Amino acid sequence: MKKEDSAIAGISLGGTTALYNGYLFKERFKFVAGISPNYQLLTSKERKIFNGWIAKPEDFVLGTDNGGFAFIGNGTADTGTGSHPRYYSNVLNENGIDNLFTLLPNGGHNWEAFRKLFYIFMSYDFFRKRVD
Repeated sequence: MKKEDSAIAGISLGGTTALYNGYLFKERFKFVAGISPNYQLLTSKERKIFNGWIAKPEDFVLGTDNGGFAFIGNGTADTGTGSHPRYYSNVLNENGIDNLFTLLPNGGHNWEAFRKLFYIFMSYDFFRKRVD
């Protein structure tokens, strides 16, 4: 499979894992979605995360260059993730990685919110082949 045809997405702990795999395997995934990712992705003394999967936030980069895309989203009523999804988006921005952060109004940490956020990710035009 070619990188330009590859995506990874996950929800909750799977969203954290999708972001982590996008970081580990930059040469593999062009599109990455972390939907309601939880707290343990990035080490951050300020956020009291001392054993994150990625030791330094400045190392958090994805292989989404050349038209790729990262999507991070969660619901406004998601008490399971807190502010971590927005933090991940902000870190990606600081590291020069194009991404979209989306908040789903009244969305919780549940399948209804996950489904809607995944639909938003999948609705972007980057998955469609174009014929010139």
